[in-house]
Amino acid sequence: IPEQEEGDFFNGLKDSIVRTENHLVSLDIKPSVSLEGIYDKLPFSLSVKGHYVDAILLLNKLETYPRLIDINDIKIQPTPEKSSEVVMILEAESFLIKE
Repeated sequence: IPEQEEGDFFNGLKDSIVRTENHLVSLDIKPSVSLEGIYDKLPFSLSVKGHYVDAILLLNKLETYPRLIDINDIKIQPTPEKSSEVVMILEAESFLIKE
């Protein structure tokens, strides 16, 4: 995967997090997996913190994201501080064109 394309993808993802008023807690980018054909699979896990409604707005944004994002697992949990915020953890992958 071209480094620029991967960077653009994750920068756009971070922008979506900010626009939906969530806060990035962690982003773990795993090694890409080469697939047959012209695409590589780019797995990642993402953790964000925000109000429940904002977490759902982020999911909606990801559904309409310009790149395909396949969400394999979602966990939404209350924050340890017992505030009105939740932590949403996603295990996902995207598909980017090979170099």
